[in-house]
Amino acid sequence: MTERPNTALILEGGALRGVYTSGVLDVLMLHHVKIPNVVGISAGSLNGLFYVSGQIGNAAELNLNYVRDSRYMSFSNLARQRNFFNFDFVFHDIFHDLIPFDFEAFRESDLHFWAGVTDCDTGAIRFIEKREQEDFLKVCRASSSIPVMNQPVEIDGRYYVDGGIACAVPLFEDIPCQCDKLVMVLTRHKGYRKNPVPEAMQKLYRRHFRSAPGLVDRLVTAPQRYNERMDRIDALEEEGKVFVIRPRKPVTVSRIEKDVEKLTSLYHEGRRDAEFAYRDLLAFLG
Repeated sequence: MTERPNTALILEGGALRGVYTSGVLDVLMLHHVKIPNVVGISAGSLNGLFYVSGQIGNAAELNLNYVRDSRYMSFSNLARQRNFFNFDFVFHDIFHDLIPFDFEAFRESDLHFWAGVTDCDTGAIRFIEKREQEDFLKVCRASSSIPVMNQPVEIDGRYYVDGGIACAVPLFEDIPCQCDKLVMVLTRHKGYRKNPVPEAMQKLYRRHFRSAPGLVDRLVTAPQRYNERMDRIDALEEEGKVFVIRPRKPVTVSRIEKDVEKLTSLYHEGRRDAEFAYRDLLAFLG
């Protein structure tokens, strides 16, 4: 069943913490909950691919099966290719052979799906819909390219990186569709707030992106803007304007986590939380 055309599903990033989102989305798919507008940021865009194509379990299988495979993510990749996450391996070897992605179902899906990317020149967010780009996997690659850890990705003559830098969690005024309700899947517990960017990291950003001051500003101010956004989400949740599914306890999984047991536990936590929230979600959707 497709729920309310004026509702959007917002998927936060968090790299490997995205296995929590995979668990949540698998439960939504099992219950045939189809939210017509999907907005993915960073790892949220990768999870969104499988939600739109309707492939239950594939997102989790990708990370749990290959997270320890150096072809997928490794510092040797970073040294050789300047890309810690090897999206060529993901989108070619995995999507075409190892865990086949249903490209036909994705193309034919009536769900609208946007991935958020950060413009390297301006530091501004751009949302690209799946029908806008023939190679939408390239958009998701850009959305998930963490600065310094992965190279920027060229799209339409401009370069983009991780969408979470400009807009970690989009709200009503950010998203490219008119909606009056948001369902949000977050990857940190309620009350989590970020610390300021250390001075050494700020210097690294300024040196690495010296020709992109707009991007540097977004990188340096990201924690403050994230914390302000979480304050606002908490208020909107209290007002009943957004429905939030997020971990109920602090997450110990890192962005580049390789402990399969911890990742599996976080995936099942996402499934449990989604099952627990299911009836309330249906009431929210109306």
